[in-house]
Amino acid sequence: NSYDTLDLARVSQLPIKAYPERKISLEAMEHFGVRSSTNENDGSSAEHFYPYFDEYGKISGYKRRVLPKQRFDSVEGSKIKGFFGQNKAVGDNFVILLEGEHCTLAAYDMMKFLRPDRSPYNVVSLPHGADENGILDQTTKKGLEWLGKFKKVILMCLKKMIQDLKMFNSIQLI
Repeated sequence: NSYDTLDLARVSQLPIKAYPERKISLEAMEHFGVRSSTNENDGSSAEHFYPYFDEYGKISGYKRRVLPKQRFDSVEGSKIKGFFGQNKAVGDNFVILLEGEHCTLAAYDMMKFLRPDRSPYNVVSLPHGADENGILDQTTKKGLEWLGKFKKVILMCLKKMIQDLKMFNSIQLI
């Protein structure tokens, strides 16, 4: 299947499936709304579509990952805003910030295993990872203001990225 011309409405109709190759549960994929296209030859996932939401809770776009890890891009008409998983964050106690969507899904499963009595689990990832020097882009830096509402921000990112994040004095880092 070629999904190069998929629009947001068509992507939202794709199924949600577990990702056994990365040991990511169906529950995590459902929680974050990650959609999958299917490889017609063997029934495995061919692409994943990670939803991003605007400040009103409406899907503003999808990042697409061609599997196994050939490339990342955005679905036509997408406006990637905020953090992946930001729409699922509840309260202001803590948030875990990661560098990628797969890490966010894995962290959700990890928290569910370690602390089943403590849901919801506020785990989010940056919309764009750092560059080769660990430097964040301007769009990501603008989105960091949202982190200021949390009492604790737990960073699980590249060391250079953590240094860049420390520039934001309103964020208490752990």
